[in-house]
Amino acid sequence: MKSVTFRNGALEMAAHLHLPAGFDESKTYPAIVVTHPAGGVKEQTAGIYAGKLAAEGFVAIAFDASCQGESTGEPRQLENPHARVEDISAAVDYLTTLPYVDRGRIGAMGICAGGAYTVTAAMSDRRIKAVGAVSATNYGAILRNGWEGRDDLTGAFAMLENAANARTAEANGAETGYYPIVPQKPEDAPNADLAEAVEYYRTPRAQCASSPSIAPVRSLAQLATFDAFHLVDLFLTQPIQIVAGEDAGTRWISEDLFRRAASKDKHLHIVPGASHLGLYDKPDPGGRGDGEARPLLQGQALKHRRRPGIMPGRPFHAGPKAPEPAAEAARPDRHRRLVPNRLACAAPPEWFDQASAAGREHMRATAEPGRSRGAADPADPADPADPADPADPARKVAASGPRHKSSHRRRAWSPAAAAPCGMPAGRTRQFGPAEAAVGKMSIGFAPPQS
Repeated sequence: MKSVTFRNGALEMAAHLHLPAGFDESKTYPAIVVTHPAGGVKEQTAGIYAGKLAAEGFVAIAFDASCQGESTGEPRQLENPHARVEDISAAVDYLTTLPYVDRGRIGAMGICAGGAYTVTAAMSDRRIKAVGAVSATNYGAILRNGWEGRDDLTGAFAMLENAANARTAEANGAETGYYPIVPQKPEDAPNADLAEAVEYYRTPRAQCASSPSIAPVRSLAQLATFDAFHLVDLFLTQPIQIVAGEDAGTRWISEDLFRRAASKDKHLHIVPGASHLGLYDKPDPGGRGDGEARPLLQGQALKHRRRPGIMPGRPFHAGPKAPEPAAEAARPDRHRRLVPNRLACAAPPEWFDQASAAGREHMRATAEPGRSRGAADPADPADPADPADPADPARKVAASGPRHKSSHRRRAWSPAAAAPCGMPAGRTRQFGPAEAAVGKMSIGFAPPQS
């Protein structure tokens, strides 16, 4: 794995490029863009999936969204869905500049909101030949309809008012106001999924200094009116693999995408007993003790694809078949964990104060003098695909252009830098859910011939 940067208009995007074992620059490889959840960064679940995909023979890139993590852009932590979609196409731009990437075999996958943004990007960017979504979350639908899809629009209108007021205040000199994407404490979580989100983002499980899991209040106006699945019944024609947890409150979003997608090669896999965030990093997300990932890999959904080019995904039913809409609606326990969960509009005022204070502290921490942007990584002797040659195309920026003038300065990656992100320095976790996606995602590519 190596750190790279690429251009996205005036912005400089920070990314980790994962290369297959035995990488040979004279060959060409299929490639996959991996997009992180809202409030996440490349060092967390997106990096785990990218690493596992590289182990399966893909070039995989996990990047920080614009205005987030180590990428440039202001205001910091902005969650603009339109920008997030454009980020994905910018990552595809970068992959097309690498001589060892087969331009005809580029796919994209994402986790949580990143999965939904990937769906939107695939509809307009036909260079994306196959799609994967894990714990997909249509952020706009969540804000409009609640975590489990049962709320009305009253809260959404309140969000729009909050966003408008925030913009007015900031235009008149106020500091940027933030709202919590994830609660600050477990007892503040309105449901089991968000309680697990607190554990994931705010404890050593995956906590990362560049991921405060907050967003400017102004983001709410862009998010509440955004529908990641608009026109999927017309334009989402690529092969798509959807993976969701059986017990995830967001499962209905994956089922909605599966029903509506125009693709003739679409598959929904429900992981038994898994939660929304269990698919981020847990080796046994269903808690069944048998390792959900391994049976999926044994399905050989990727390994048996030896023919070149884009190929349709293979149906694979390792989990229970998704119920029909009528049957699902009749389930007495379907909304057993239904709790109002709009952190953005129903949260008490002190939550906004805490998030704004966290945002100011994060801005100060990431704008320390002396941090250099884009420093080269030390060669990693454990990575045979990390040449020391500075002319390596993977180290080059995809396109030239003026640097974006931002106070946010990016750190050079080092093994020790992984420690603040919930991983012991010098160690790499072996996570099962990533294998589950690799084995089940049916991304539609054949690994390169050996």
